[in-house]
Amino acid sequence: MTHSIIVHRAALAAALALPFALLTAAPATAATVTVTTWGDLQAAFAVDGDTVVLGADITAPANQNLAVDAGESITLDLGGYALTVTDPNNSSAAIHVPGTADLTIAASGGGILTATGGGDGAGIGGGSGTHGGSVTITGGTINATGGARGSGIGGGFNSTGGPVTITGGTVTATGGGDHAGISVSAFLGGVISITGGTVIATGGQGAAGMGGDFSQDGSTITITGGDVAAVGGFRGAGIGGGANGDGGTVTITGGTVSATGGDGVVAGDGAAGIGGGDGGDLPGTLDVQGTPDAGAATDGGNPNAAPITNSVEPAGVGYAATTSTVGTGGQLDLRFHYLFALDPSGGTGPTSVTVNDGDTLPGSSTPARDGYEFTGWTLGGSPYDLATLATGPITLTATWAAVLAATGIEALPLLSGAALLLAVGAPLVLLRRRATA
Repeated sequence: MTHSIIVHRAALAAALALPFALLTAAPATAATVTVTTWGDLQAAFAVDGDTVVLGADITAPANQNLAVDAGESITLDLGGYALTVTDPNNSSAAIHVPGTADLTIAASGGGILTATGGGDGAGIGGGSGTHGGSVTITGGTINATGGARGSGIGGGFNSTGGPVTITGGTVTATGGGDHAGISVSAFLGGVISITGGTVIATGGQGAAGMGGDFSQDGSTITITGGDVAAVGGFRGAGIGGGANGDGGTVTITGGTVSATGGDGVVAGDGAAGIGGGDGGDLPGTLDVQGTPDAGAATDGGNPNAAPITNSVEPAGVGYAATTSTVGTGGQLDLRFHYLFALDPSGGTGPTSVTVNDGDTLPGSSTPARDGYEFTGWTLGGSPYDLATLATGPITLTATWAAVLAATGIEALPLLSGAALLLAVGAPLVLLRRRATA
């Protein structure tokens, strides 16, 4: 073999080897990955931006947890299956989401996530001394329970949580020890935003159901829809501050909310339904954006309750609110309702009806019209589905189909007069010709 051929082949081999070397060295890229084993699930979570879809029920081995790396973002789609992480090591969250990370939990086709933190860890969020990051839940059945010193969703021992957003699903968050069911902190940008779904948050002793841990103030909480029940532990507000903590900034614009505070140390001095914890100095604020019904509550449930203000009263949006004392703590129950304007379009019937948030239009609203059959409602010109759940005020218009009174036969609603004469007259002409013949 000549020297030139050897050199050429060596150069070609080197050229071909370079792309393969680069391919081997290149980091993994984000993708949608379906996993069926615990090992595959952990590996998929290690790739920033992955959407990880369960393809089978998975249970974590003892002393292991699932972790999103710092600074990274992962979407977990339960995919109709069950993920169980209930026995991590003592200082860990069941699903660790550090302060600079983001986790979104979805559930195409449903699914169940059961996450129980180790002794110092949250169910979902931070571990011992590690603040929790951003958690978004869009569906599924989520059962998040803190360890002996951890939040259901939020921080572990000596830490707190970042932003929590819930748009759907059924979320049950239970705090352990002196931690909240859902724990957030203002200095971490900790905002709780609930727009839908069912949320049940229960605080441990000294903690709020939703808001501050023991000796921690409430933060910013916005509820625009869904069904929310928050219960504080001993001395903790339902929504707001933990024991010795002030209330936060709470805004409610829709949905159903029940918030119950825990007992106080002395009679008559407990935690608010919404507001400060027992021993807190300031009740915080509670802005309910709607028109209160006659006799509606004026605060978040004495004692230590935030006063209710109505910064905005949108047309057609009202709410009922009642407060009561439970033990030495307070309770607030609040539900929105919306005005549905009804245009019977020539018929008779109610011209408006009030529908509670999350309910459907009652059948008693159906109008009547002589010579016509009611064919349904339209919203903005499109057919309105009677199974639609109320989320705000709307205007509906009735539609009709003419009925021939003598026969009870429904007429074609769009048939013109000329076409009607033609349809009826043609058979008469044929009969006359046959009789003449």
